[in-house]
Amino acid sequence: MIEHKKFLKKCLKLAEKGKGLVSPNPMVGAIIAKGERIIAEGYHKAFGLPHAEIEALNKAKDKSKGATLYVNLEPCCHWGKTPPCTEAIIKSGIKEVIACIMDPNPLVSGNGFKILEENGIKVRYGFLEDEAEEFNRFYITNITKKRPYIILKWAQTIDGKIATYSGSSKWITGEKTRQYLKKKRFEVDGILVGVNTILKDNPTLDYIPDEFQTKKDILERKRYYKIILDAKGQTPTEGKLWENEKAKVLIVFDEKIEEEKIGKYTVKPNFEYIKIPYENGRFELEKLLEKLLEKNIGIIMVEGGKYTLTEFFENELFDEIWVFIGSKILGGENSISVFGGKDKRNIEESLQIEKIEVERIDNDILIKGRIS
Repeated sequence: MIEHKKFLKKCLKLAEKGKGLVSPNPMVGAIIAKGERIIAEGYHKAFGLPHAEIEALNKAKDKSKGATLYVNLEPCCHWGKTPPCTEAIIKSGIKEVIACIMDPNPLVSGNGFKILEENGIKVRYGFLEDEAEEFNRFYITNITKKRPYIILKWAQTIDGKIATYSGSSKWITGEKTRQYLKKKRFEVDGILVGVNTILKDNPTLDYIPDEFQTKKDILERKRYYKIILDAKGQTPTEGKLWENEKAKVLIVFDEKIEEEKIGKYTVKPNFEYIKIPYENGRFELEKLLEKLLEKNIGIIMVEGGKYTLTEFFENELFDEIWVFIGSKILGGENSISVFGGKDKRNIEESLQIEKIEVERIDNDILIKGRIS
């Protein structure tokens, strides 16, 4: 008896190679097999490149006739950056498609399976559903909530402080932790901070690429934004932020900003901007997130500072938290805590975090969790 789940688990493993490169598309892996024998396999390598099914079919060529296609997500049936996968599957002579889940995208959502069945291809799905949905939770959030998947990240001392009373925060965590974070930044499409973080720290906000698993030509396709909330146009035109010209610096201005304030940035080849309503010292975050998704920014990491983190927290606009706890105790009544905002009357008003993961990095600790 053929172990379909075994092949689908391998599809998920293949798909993971596209992490950090395919968003806001889903991570997808595909295998073409006859019985227990694998004929070809493929995965979606980067945004705009052929989908996993096409990669596998191109490798299999005429050997795909009469074979089974395994894939972790329903094949697409519409034109996007690439042609519909269903057309290629039908032409290839594949006799059966076995998948994990239906695509939540309304442009697909069962239609891909329906088209295949109408063309004589047997379709079965519903295998490893929980695992497949968890795996592509970023994509599912983009589709169902119509916004990027949002990770709130901060570093704090053991006693919950992110900076001294004067704003000094270098360094709460150790060098190994900071290198770890730079590698993890590769997995997102953008880093978001407030302008005060730029003015105070002069950060690069760059990532370290995973060169051991990703070929150089694919790495060139990495899309990465440094998103700065800067209503008044205070971001300096010089600094570490601008040095990596392969990364876009996307400044978010107040929609009422004077055009001459924007003009000083236009000499920068990696500069982009959007305008968002800004009232009473606050951006309309829902509008911002809508604009970011329109730019195909599917996953963002909000790195601070306190005001920016508080805005996302207070509006419950986040999906996941990453808390790096350094091996330090700071103390001080005026030292800065992670969040400001409204005081809660009781514990029942707090947000519950679940699916907790804990990892030790040298002398620091990383806690990950999801909003319930």
